[in-house]
Amino acid sequence: MPVFGLSTGIIAILAYNYGARNKERIYSCIKTALIWACVIMLIGGIQMTTLGIVGEYIAKIYIQGKERPIYIMKEMVRLPAEPQREHDAAAEDTDPLI
Repeated sequence: MPVFGLSTGIIAILAYNYGARNKERIYSCIKTALIWACVIMLIGGIQMTTLGIVGEYIAKIYIQGKERPIYIMKEMVRLPAEPQREHDAAAEDTDPLI
């Protein structure tokens, strides 16, 4: 949005210099306006990135503050435990693939 104001303000300066047939000031004005537009957009981009990062941290604080699980289970199903196998030294020597 600030760049729109910059472009609107530069129109009067360009029109005045165009009427005076002063090409050097027209080119200088356009160059200066483009530099300022890039600087404004760069600063705006840095601000938006910073706000995004801060927003992520605030969201994490909000989620941790509620101390709720991410999901709620309807029921919990437990599988039966596997029976314990007895350790057989002879079974280790045999290879089922041979």
